[in-house]
Amino acid sequence: MSGDDERETSDLFSLKSTQVKRSIMPVEEVLTPPEELRKQRIRKIVLATVTGILALITAYTIYHFVHQANVASAVIAAGESGRVADVRAALDTLGSSESPGLQARLKAMLALAGELPIEEAQAAIDAVPADDDEEASERIKAEVYVAMARGDIESATAAANLLIAAGTFGGETAYAKSLAAWIIGNPAAAANEATHSVENHESAPRYLAQYALAKAYVGDVDGALSALEPAGDAPAARTARARILSRAHRDGATAEAEAVLADATALASEKAWAKLVQAEVAAWEGRRAPARAAARAAAETPPPGDVLFRWQLAHVYLMADAPAAATEALQGVSGSVADPALAGRVNAWLLLTRNDPVSALRALAEVPGTPEAFLLVGRAHAMRG
Repeated sequence: MSGDDERETSDLFSLKSTQVKRSIMPVEEVLTPPEELRKQRIRKIVLATVTGILALITAYTIYHFVHQANVASAVIAAGESGRVADVRAALDTLGSSESPGLQARLKAMLALAGELPIEEAQAAIDAVPADDDEEASERIKAEVYVAMARGDIESATAAANLLIAAGTFGGETAYAKSLAAWIIGNPAAAANEATHSVENHESAPRYLAQYALAKAYVGDVDGALSALEPAGDAPAARTARARILSRAHRDGATAEAEAVLADATALASEKAWAKLVQAEVAAWEGRRAPARAAARAAAETPPPGDVLFRWQLAHVYLMADAPAAATEALQGVSGSVADPALAGRVNAWLLLTRNDPVSALRALAEVPGTPEAFLLVGRAHAMRG
């Protein structure tokens, strides 16, 4: 062999047994330093805590919006129907300390309907923080209703003038403004405001009843009756229908009044008006004794602060030949009235019962010409000779 062949060959990529023996053993486990382990545990705790907090925030947010939606739905339903059960349900949905303005307004609704002491509604108003702008609109509506229940027309109208019909409860705001216009004898303005209350509440009995009454008092009886149709046989609609039919001397008023009195959900104020309608129809028909009896029944629980009710009650007593009862019905009544023409005729009639034809004629000069007004003018002239 040549010298080159005899030299030992080398393989740079081979390992001899001695080299293998001297190599590093393979790593089976990496030990994490204690400090790093502590940091990892902290990171896990922080992550779990943040996840938990986010879950709680999400759950609360969902609950809050669902609860707010439930509150709005319940309060709107109470305003549309005016039923005691619906108002109580709305109050229960609110809880004892939530939205004091809404609580005050709901209780004031009951007070105006004769279903809650006025003092309790006033206490709820007093509990509303004066500087709470979010509750201001509801507090003002409550003030309107309580002032009406007290017969304080000036305070009721002043409060109503502060209201703007907008927002979630804009329908109720428009209703309050309509009532305020109604009690000062401006049915045209009352009808206009009530239009806004029924725009988004097309079948709401309470709002439609106010709208229909206002329309009837501006002379649109057929339009008023048509407006009540979407409300069906709800007590508020039946009460308004009975009043409109009786005032227009049309058939059906007594049947509607009887249906209201038979309805367990009818409000105290609605039942009082139903009894008065029964008395009025009897008086129109010349049945004086039944008219007086029904009028006395109506007078037992008059709607709080309803001045028109008192004037209409006095009118029934006069038609039923009970002038003393008519005078008593008007004790303490003053200020504006929803039907100034009726008030003028009643006032003139009472003056005639007191043998004062001159003052009666003076009062009748301010009253629109109606068959009853002309009859009273004739009586006054006959008394003068």
